[in-house]
Amino acid sequence: MFYCAFEILKDSYSAEDAVHEAFIAVSRNLSKLSSADSPETAAYCCRAAKTRALNILEMKKRELEHGRPLDENEDILFEESEFERICALSDTERIARCINRLPQIYREVIVLKYLDDMSVARISKALGRNRETVKKQLLRARGMLKKMLEEETL
Repeated sequence: MFYCAFEILKDSYSAEDAVHEAFIAVSRNLSKLSSADSPETAAYCCRAAKTRALNILEMKKRELEHGRPLDENEDILFEESEFERICALSDTERIARCINRLPQIYREVIVLKYLDDMSVARISKALGRNRETVKKQLLRARGMLKKMLEEETL
């Protein structure tokens, strides 16, 4: 994971940060991994490290452009706390079922944001969409998921 991150960042301290963030993201999805020594798990861990490294690289570029450190979530203009509260009360299978019922455009952004832990900037670049469009799609997707999860609770 360190090697994957270092190849992108060319800085050992930043690569260590990327690996740390990747471990946190991987730990959230441990139940989805088959075994620790499988090729799929190794690929997933490397992809997580690369994603974090690309997020850090993007952040560094933006800091250089603005001449000041930026908060990673500065570009997110909407409130997530209610959505996160509902998800915390729901089991993983229910959340996965509801995500699968979302329309494709909303499912894509939710998966990239919460499962791959990508920033809005990285999602917009990966999907070739405007950053504001991705923000709106995340907002709508969270609203739809929240409603689906509340309806399943009833």
